[in-house]
Amino acid sequence: MKIEAIRSKNICFSAGQVRVFSDFDRTFLPSSHSDFVKKPDYKFVKSLQEYFKDFRNFLDKTGKDLNFTITTGRTFGEFKAMAEIARKRGFKMPLPDSLIAKNGSDEYLRAGDNKTFYNGGAFPFSYDVTNKEKEKQIEKLSGWNGKEVKEFLYRIFHSHNLTVIEADSEHRSAEYGSGALFNIPEMDAENTIGLRRDGNLKAYIAYPCHETAQLRKEIAEEFRKHRIQYIEKHDKIRRERNLFAYEPRISSDTGLTKLYDAKEGVISAKKNNNLAIVSGNGSNDFEMLNPAEYLIEFIEDKALRSRIKEKINNPEAVIEELDASPELAKIYQKMPFIGIIVKDKNEHGIYEKLAPFTEGKYKKLIVTEQFKLKDGIEDAIKLYCKQNPDYEKNLSSDIKRVVDTNCNSGGNNGGDAPEKSNLWKYFIAGGGILLAGSGIYIYHKNKKIPDNR
Repeated sequence: MKIEAIRSKNICFSAGQVRVFSDFDRTFLPSSHSDFVKKPDYKFVKSLQEYFKDFRNFLDKTGKDLNFTITTGRTFGEFKAMAEIARKRGFKMPLPDSLIAKNGSDEYLRAGDNKTFYNGGAFPFSYDVTNKEKEKQIEKLSGWNGKEVKEFLYRIFHSHNLTVIEADSEHRSAEYGSGALFNIPEMDAENTIGLRRDGNLKAYIAYPCHETAQLRKEIAEEFRKHRIQYIEKHDKIRRERNLFAYEPRISSDTGLTKLYDAKEGVISAKKNNNLAIVSGNGSNDFEMLNPAEYLIEFIEDKALRSRIKEKINNPEAVIEELDASPELAKIYQKMPFIGIIVKDKNEHGIYEKLAPFTEGKYKKLIVTEQFKLKDGIEDAIKLYCKQNPDYEKNLSSDIKRVVDTNCNSGGNNGGDAPEKSNLWKYFIAGGGILLAGSGIYIYHKNKKIPDNR
């Protein structure tokens, strides 16, 4: 049975780059929300300062060839609130190159830098600076146009004489102050409706309970009139309000999630001989961390593609398919995806479910601890270099200076790394060569690494 990649590899001058998609809470941020926002003790402050400093240096040294994206369940406003806390506490948390808010909604592109922000400047993201290409793609897939959706929602709400309150979060005002949706006075509960600021690609509505049925009916009719394919999810009832989420329907059975962006990143990486890395810690990251979700994008045979899709949440069954087809296994090995599971004592199940992909010849997942995400990213790059020598040959020189891939002596399809040679450590102060362990690092005395990422 012949198996071929759906998307052919294109010639690209940016080969050898890396894009990282990282969850925020308990993954990039190695802390619980409550520990981060409360007045921390000295030891906690120092540990976060050192962790963020190390991560910031890593991003500075890898430069433009490693793109760091936060993909989070938080809204734009909630993430901004966390960044302000980081500034207030002196953590100097490095801000990403882009921020994907609310589980796959808008991607916000950074317009400023860390240094300016932490010196008292403006937050370097804006509601207005988004990935317009993504928005166009979503509209082609589902018909969802954020401006149109917002317009007909307001029209319907005003026809019921409801006051619309927009806010950054549906969580407690004690956490987000005036940015909290439930900062609405109780006496206005029947006459107001809440809209969480989910950006252009999603909508979250806090209905007055007595108005819910009629409003949902009218909204459904507007989606139909605009030929928008969407998914409606009932979240919960809180403080006499029905909370409903709306998002574009990307396929027959899925809405817009974190997986959409990560999958687009893997497809782009395949075209350009780059690498996409994803990291997460919890159940809402399972889909994004599952290698089988990406494999189906590169299988041309419809029957096999359908079979893998049916087994997508059963790693053992997927591995049986890989064992049965060397050609499929080859596609899997060279698939430019590596995941990082950040172990979290408060999350159970994700590691156990994906364990078959964390070892052996089909290893596509790195397992690391909190405060060790940078190490996990380095290990992910090393692993993929062994799986795809062509990628290692084209690896960015900036990344090579930081990550000792040491793969030229031959790989073993993702197994254990070759034993490191026991080299003496030398350093030529004039700006020549640093030999450390088994890697060779070029040190340029006069090269200035920017501190404004």
